[in-house]
Amino acid sequence: MYRRFVLILLSLLTLTMGIQAQDSATLPDPASRAIVLSTQNGLTVAEMPLPGNSYSISFAGANPAQYARIDEVGMIRFVPPESAGEVIYTDSPYFDGFTQNTPQENELQVREVDMAPVGQHMAFRINNPEIDTLSRGIWFWQPEHFYGTDPSYQVLRVCPPFCDATGAATGQQWRALSVDWAPDASAMLIHIELLNENRRALEIRYPIRGEENQQAITAPNPLRYDYGTWSNDPTRLIVSGSDSNGTAVFGSVALDGSNAITVPATSIGLNWVQNAAQVMTTGQLVMLGGQNATEPLALYDEAGTMLTEPIGTSAPSEVDWSPDRSAVRLLIDGRTYIAQINGTVIDITELVAGTPAIAWVNNALPPSAIPLLLPESDTVEETDTPQPVIPDEYAVGELLQVIVPNLTLYAEPAQDAEALTGLTAGNEIIITAGPLTDGDIEWWRVQTLTFSGWVMARQNGQPTLGEVDQ
Repeated sequence: MYRRFVLILLSLLTLTMGIQAQDSATLPDPASRAIVLSTQNGLTVAEMPLPGNSYSISFAGANPAQYARIDEVGMIRFVPPESAGEVIYTDSPYFDGFTQNTPQENELQVREVDMAPVGQHMAFRINNPEIDTLSRGIWFWQPEHFYGTDPSYQVLRVCPPFCDATGAATGQQWRALSVDWAPDASAMLIHIELLNENRRALEIRYPIRGEENQQAITAPNPLRYDYGTWSNDPTRLIVSGSDSNGTAVFGSVALDGSNAITVPATSIGLNWVQNAAQVMTTGQLVMLGGQNATEPLALYDEAGTMLTEPIGTSAPSEVDWSPDRSAVRLLIDGRTYIAQINGTVIDITELVAGTPAIAWVNNALPPSAIPLLLPESDTVEETDTPQPVIPDEYAVGELLQVIVPNLTLYAEPAQDAEALTGLTAGNEIIITAGPLTDGDIEWWRVQTLTFSGWVMARQNGQPTLGEVDQ
């Protein structure tokens, strides 16, 4: 009540003044082709012949003809910048002539490779749990040779086995699960498992070169959320799953964990959400959700609207979003699905059978990729859900609350204006002026306890403000 009184008082004064998956126990059989996925001009599934058997593949964002793949013995073969064909990776921690007969014998077995969306950087994850090596963990490579330490660097070691070489605190243990470049290649998002806490978490590492790169001997300072994806703004993450309190949430945080804007899954009628992502074209948050973490999950948006029916027979073991976040690949009980935010779900299991190397491309397909005929899709059934009533006008001085998960407060009534702060569901505001229409967007000037600025009246057709709960 006191908080509300202060807010109203501030308002009166103003009026008078004017935001993976872990490795399986056994490797799948490698294949001499890759499956390439694209959302350019609609969903496309294509096959691409490879020079040899492969477990995994990743394509450079700037050039789909440039790729990196993991061969049948767990080594990286890639197409470097300005190269006409692929070569075997021999930079650190490897050396010229390094080879093994099988992936099981390869102490430097690569389980994941990720080409950056822009530029020429490549990240990779080494993990052979049967052979202890200090090289186990996350590395990045870039093509320049300026420093004596170039061109590759380890940015995260794991603990165990060599905890004394990682900066680990007493009892601290972790292993790396996946790595994903930021949209501008300025940082790497690493999913880790905190073994001493029996939970997942997120760690950020950077492509620092030269002697200043001390990251390999620096223990994680993790963000305790189960799942993370990059925001359209590369200074923030979209997070979901259990937070540090064990509550299922979704929202966004800064890379250091500050300025967290999250809401519980229960606020949109769900008990569980995971793998939340931000749609590139609209800024909308979408996620997998349901009533528990093991049942079949459906796609939902941030308002709790079900975008697809529950998919498959259980929760997915692999989740891989398209670069524009309009579609997601799911592996569920051995079957592969593509779910799109337009409600379409396609089972592509027969198309990808026997092919572990599956990857999205940013735009056009690689030159050698051949599109495949897609099977029929399932779509979510239309329902007669009543549309929300959006008031034409609020009264100046009216006390309202935010009713969407995230709402940006701008300095001016324009989306390219300075963002003053982020509001979340339940935050109370006072209307101080408006409405003002700029194109198709309606704006209201509002006052919070600490800021005065402009908010949009609608997000994705939904009202952003509503009556305060009594």
